[in-house]
Amino acid sequence: MRKVYLLGRSGIHANEKFLLEDELIIGRDAHMCQLIYPESEKKISGIHCKLQVIEGKVCLIDLNSTNGTFYQDGTRLRPNMPRTMGAGQGFYLGNRENAFDLLVEEEITEEQRSIPKAGNGLDMTAILLCAAAVLVFLVGYFVFNRSVFGMFLRVTGIVLGMMGLLRFRQLRIGEKTEITKDGISLAIVIGGVAFIILTMLGGVFGAVYGVLNFLDGVGGFMDTILGFF
Repeated sequence: MRKVYLLGRSGIHANEKFLLEDELIIGRDAHMCQLIYPESEKKISGIHCKLQVIEGKVCLIDLNSTNGTFYQDGTRLRPNMPRTMGAGQGFYLGNRENAFDLLVEEEITEEQRSIPKAGNGLDMTAILLCAAAVLVFLVGYFVFNRSVFGMFLRVTGIVLGMMGLLRFRQLRIGEKTEITKDGISLAIVIGGVAFIILTMLGGVFGAVYGVLNFLDGVGGFMDTILGFF
């Protein structure tokens, strides 16, 4: 949502800001105008000009003023002919001693405030979740491999990993921190891939551990044989 303001650049309204809603009439007539000049400003007509929002666009309209309404480049507006104005553009009344600029400000809603800024996704919560996932999974795989408790630890590790990966994704794209269906689907896919990779790594570590045990057994057997000689 945006708000449109008229900022006085020179004259008695210099540095004053006026909110434009649907229409803002400028002139000396206190009964008809919202932006009012004193009667002493004879170069300003009673009803000089107006700013009006037409089909979402801000238009400047001269209302048959005596001394004219001028665009910022000095072009005089034809009476009752709307001219579209953009943010930062200006105009003046009669001469440049009564100049204004158009300001457009974006209003931040409560919903926008609740959305976190996009970042690189490296926050401590996500890192701790992923680290805990790897640790719990490995303990469940190597220490309690053949028990129900070991299966529970491995499942817990997968769940923690999914939570960490989902957190990384939310921070990377600047989404809300609520769990969405797309986020859950992506986390399940990534969690499944992570499970396969960790299982393969566990198999490799298990094989290495088995080889080391085998070599240790061979070494003990050789020591026993050599003991007879």
